Amino acid sequence: MDFVNLYSKWRGCNRWLAVIRVLDLLHDRDEVKRRHAKISEGNAIKAYAGANKVLSNDTLKEAIAQAKDPAAKKELEEALVWSKAVNESIAKMVHDVPPFPFVRECLEKAYKKADMIVVSQTPTEALVREWKEHRIEGHVSVIAGQEMGSKSEHIQFAAGGKYRRRKSS
Repeated sequence: MDFVNLYSKWRGCNRWLAVIRVLDLLHDRDEVKRRHAKISEGNAIKAYAGANKVLSNDTLKEAIAQAKDPAAKKELEEALVWSKAVNESIAKMVHDVPPFPFVRECLEKAYKKADMIVVSQTPTEALVREWKEHRIEGHVSVIAGQEMGSKSEHIQFAAGGKYRRRKSS
């Protein structure tokens, strides 16, 4: 997960898309093949991710409730347990980490002249908690986490009807 989430071109993607990418990459690794490791195909997670615009624990719970196949239901339930554990770990670990130097001052100045939003695939609860901890949440109009859709959707939502569409050359 570290590779996909931190060091790859997929950095910053939604956690469910990262899980799918990790599983796919593991299937392609020679070391994994040589060891005959049994790696899940992640079919239920792939189906869930393909069927939902918003990928969050809430929509995963809905997918679990609707799952008819016991194996798929079990895979999704295990995924939800993992996701909740990730959220709990982050809540315990991520605190007292201040913003980079001058971030607060930059946000204060920029907010007066620009539309400022947070665009992230982190769960909204974690984003709000961290921004409030450092008292910088008031410098953005919206804190958009994974529950609000993809990053592209966040930007479209924020810019909707406000700006002329530009074409790059």
